[in-house]
Amino acid sequence: MEQIIQEMVDKAPCTPLAAQLILTGLQLAMERNGLSAKRHVTARELCSAILESAKDYGQSSIATLQTAGIERSEDIGRIIFSLIEQRLLFSKQEGESIGDFVGLIP
Repeated sequence: MEQIIQEMVDKAPCTPLAAQLILTGLQLAMERNGLSAKRHVTARELCSAILESAKDYGQSSIATLQTAGIERSEDIGRIIFSLIEQRLLFSKQEGESIGDFVGLIP
């Protein structure tokens, strides 16, 4: 997992904590919904799962996200779309954009 996080940091770019939160958020969203690795996770599902997994770091979810350099849900979208462009994540669905991440984290 450390190698994947480093590759995300190098290519997204994002902080190591942001990369870890995104990976754990993706995993949680898929587990929550009984999804296979090939099933799409929506922006809302991902942001919700990232907020939940951020609680595991000993401070509020929002404080953890801020420590990771994530101020808004749009920051998650920017990282995700960068990872898609770098082919580190599956491709997006038709019609999806960073705009799908707007306002998903209070």
